[in-house]
Amino acid sequence: LEATPNNSSAQYAMKVGSGTKIVTITFSGDTTIKTITFTNFVNNNNESGHIKNGVIVVKILGSPRADVFKRIILLQNFTVDGILIEGKKEIVKTGQYVYSVTLTGGKTTFTDGTTYTREFTRVRTWAEGYNTATVWDDVFTIEGVATGTNRKGNAYTHTITSPLVVKNSCRWIVEGVIELKVGDKVAVLDYGMGECDNYATISINGEVRDIKLRG
Repeated sequence: LEATPNNSSAQYAMKVGSGTKIVTITFSGDTTIKTITFTNFVNNNNESGHIKNGVIVVKILGSPRADVFKRIILLQNFTVDGILIEGKKEIVKTGQYVYSVTLTGGKTTFTDGTTYTREFTRVRTWAEGYNTATVWDDVFTIEGVATGTNRKGNAYTHTITSPLVVKNSCRWIVEGVIELKVGDKVAVLDYGMGECDNYATISINGEVRDIKLRG
């Protein structure tokens, strides 16, 4: 990691893989702007070896524990293995440990020309761990609805019917239910009752079967 700071900005060149990843930090009033530029970047710490190109811009005002907090994430000509990913994600604190999370203009364009679109509105609540110094006891609940079209052009709706529970100490969602609708087809994905494992159940037309979640 190399840093080149000046009075109003800092720039970091990441030395953890091939290609380049440049992080530039600037300030506009009370807002911190982090610009991450990838050029054929492959992270050596990632076994999948995905190639990233393009720019991610992150604008941050305040902090999650402060009275005011806002984070905006913008993608600019950002690709992973040639797959174009677009969208704007915004997180705004709306109450004590309660945050509104929205995704607008979400779109993935695959190398074969097919696309997948997604927009969502969620409420994320910091349920546990907000009063400790460690992040590993943090627990969040998530509610909301996502809509879009799949690669076949069919519209879909994903509705969280029972709040999802996310623990920083676990890599998988540990609890909650999502109803998945595509046209007149409905599936229900149930993450269980709090156990940290990669097992869930999915119900389609009343038939329930166990599944394993991918990383």
